[in-house]
Amino acid sequence: MKPEASCFTGLLLVITFTLSAQQTAPPKTISGQRADSSAVSPEDTAQYITISQGPAPVLKSLAPNSPILGMAQQGKIFRLINRGKSWHRIAFKDTIGWIEKRYTKSVVNNRFSSLTRNLPAYGIGALFGGGLIFLLVLAAIFLGGRILIAGLKKRSSVNVPAGKGCLIIARETKKIEYSLSSRVAALETCFTEIGFEVTNAHELNVARNILWHYNPDVICVDWQLEDNIHKKVGNLLLGKASTANIFVIFYNVPDPASVQQNSGIPNVSYLGISFTDRDIFKFVTPLIMTDRKSKEVRRSVESHALEGDISNGSLSEVFQFLEIGKKSGCMLIDKNGPYGMIYFEQGQITSASTPSQKGNDAVYSMLNIPEGTFRFLLGKSSQARNVTIGTLGLLMEWARLNDEASRH
Repeated sequence: MKPEASCFTGLLLVITFTLSAQQTAPPKTISGQRADSSAVSPEDTAQYITISQGPAPVLKSLAPNSPILGMAQQGKIFRLINRGKSWHRIAFKDTIGWIEKRYTKSVVNNRFSSLTRNLPAYGIGALFGGGLIFLLVLAAIFLGGRILIAGLKKRSSVNVPAGKGCLIIARETKKIEYSLSSRVAALETCFTEIGFEVTNAHELNVARNILWHYNPDVICVDWQLEDNIHKKVGNLLLGKASTANIFVIFYNVPDPASVQQNSGIPNVSYLGISFTDRDIFKFVTPLIMTDRKSKEVRRSVESHALEGDISNGSLSEVFQFLEIGKKSGCMLIDKNGPYGMIYFEQGQITSASTPSQKGNDAVYSMLNIPEGTFRFLLGKSSQARNVTIGTLGLLMEWARLNDEASRH
């Protein structure tokens, strides 16, 4: 049985048990006082009255000199033995007494007596009734909460990443070119390769559900997804307290230079119909390396993006990442064992060597490795300098040499 059903069933059982106990309990007292069982009929046709004005005298008999049995307090309920035009005969203090009709009200029949027979006053009746209402309200709140939570879970049933994240809002996959090769890959692949976990939303409503509980580092939006997409995305982020930490990239913009920033998005950039991985790195690298990000995120970026496998020239993309991020350190290259090392200073290659080569040729040799592993050690530096061309210049020259080699 589901938890909510079990809880509700339990509450109903408690209510039913309480009502049953009230109906079956022996009539020990009336308004807190013991009634004379020999004088009071136990038949179910019994009626009850309420004292409307009190304290009211209860007489032993209808005589001028009758002794007073006691005073009936306002709000008390007594069993009615006989009802007259001016006086009522009631069960009172283990005996029978008389009370003037003007002190009473509400002759209540047996339909109500089964619940009030053992109640001394309206106060306890109200307490019992209030208790039942409280239990029912509690059950309603509990079930309502479960339904609400289930609804929210259903709304946000999309799997989202923990850590660095990119949300791509687009109906169609965007293909981009890699700047130093002829490779073409999906925008999602570009982000995945630099350490992001990507979530896709095919429409704004899906994106809204995702953003309900998730703050991505980057949001990429297809400008052609909907009309007035600029303002709609701004409204989408308007209610999020952490909007300032989200970087938004609109792509497929016909004329990025003409777009006016009036959407209310703090961090936003625009890309045209055609762009490369380097354009993405230009925006993303400073973002994920900024000091406002937590140390855990920076460590995750560095461990994921700066340590891994080499395959088919992928090392060139890591070089771009280091250059844009202005990283300093030493990259160790392994190819079935130690193969070479490259030193970077503020993203620029300063020194490189392999067992047989040094300088530019050593860099080209390592870029041509078809497979292996690399590891980048932060903060390491070399006094020797044998490379005089900047990182981007080296990559462009390497691409040119490979292009010429492929023609022969």
